[in-house]
Amino acid sequence: MGFMKKKRSYLLFLSFLISVLPDTYAQELEMNVVDTTSMIDFTLFSPSDPFAADSPLVINLEFDIREFIRKKPLDEYMPAILSYTNDEGKEVRTGISIKARGEFRLEYCSLPPIKLKLINETTGNESLNSMRTVKLVTHCNNSETYQQYLLKEYLIYRMYNQMTDYSYRVRLLIINYFDSVKKIKMYTRYGFVLEGDRHLAERINAVEIERNLSDKLIDAESYHQLAVFQFMVGNTDWSVPAIHNIKLFKFMSFQREYPVAIPYDFDYSGMVNAFYALPDEKLDIKTVRERMYRGYCIPAEDFEPFFQKFYEKKDVLYSLVINNTYLDKHHRKEMIVYLDEFFHILDTPRLRENLIIKSCREL
Repeated sequence: MGFMKKKRSYLLFLSFLISVLPDTYAQELEMNVVDTTSMIDFTLFSPSDPFAADSPLVINLEFDIREFIRKKPLDEYMPAILSYTNDEGKEVRTGISIKARGEFRLEYCSLPPIKLKLINETTGNESLNSMRTVKLVTHCNNSETYQQYLLKEYLIYRMYNQMTDYSYRVRLLIINYFDSVKKIKMYTRYGFVLEGDRHLAERINAVEIERNLSDKLIDAESYHQLAVFQFMVGNTDWSVPAIHNIKLFKFMSFQREYPVAIPYDFDYSGMVNAFYALPDEKLDIKTVRERMYRGYCIPAEDFEPFFQKFYEKKDVLYSLVINNTYLDKHHRKEMIVYLDEFFHILDTPRLRENLIIKSCREL
């Protein structure tokens, strides 16, 4: 009986891993298991469909919360338990490891962003030690305002998903935090997880690279789409040469010479409008709500296809905000007004020329 319980537990654990791994790695783990997908009731990262269900996944995360907050461990993992309830009403539990991550939020947040290592150390299976990690964006601090910041940043990721497949997919979570030493009462907050680098690379048929490259050595079409998007959301906190809040991926196809730049971390954007967010003092703007174009210069007529793409996606971008019932009325309106201002700029030739086309960076 004990053997059967252990076997079933291991199969459930495998099914969870398979749901978050690329297909090739999932196949390596499946071995001789038959129909493991029937053991799991969700897809962590669904296709980028504007009409796809946006319902959050409810999970339980149990660890020594006070110790984690005190240490904010960057270099070592702490044990934790991840659990959820499947469609049959049965609880699935697995041991994982967690550690803190981030730069500014690591120091500023009472609960910083977390890196989840989805591996059960008790399995004894050495092949699992190369398991990819998953990045969890947390609520940072306990006030409702921070919940709204998180939801707005989540929606920015979702917006970029609609603009291009070269983007990190995200999944909204409702997280029940349990203190393993029973010193803190259970509490519930929103969070979201990002698609892992390895999963993204597999999806777009590329490999991650870590090199300091000039902006002009990036795939031009995706780069300019990225630069206009960052202008739309009011984000200046990114840099390709410094690899700051940017990951570079080189395509496996020899026909794609230049790598693609994929952004992350939008909490310093004007669209999120976090009160702690300040623009770089080197930039000629006073607040993050003030847009500044950070892309390099190209002929004016070459901007038109990129502007047109935003017009094509306009209804979808608005609908993501309007239909998000988790965001409160005030912050929803704030995001919509900020989108209105962006499209007003595109609609006004003088503003479009002065704020984007002539504000580009000469390289």
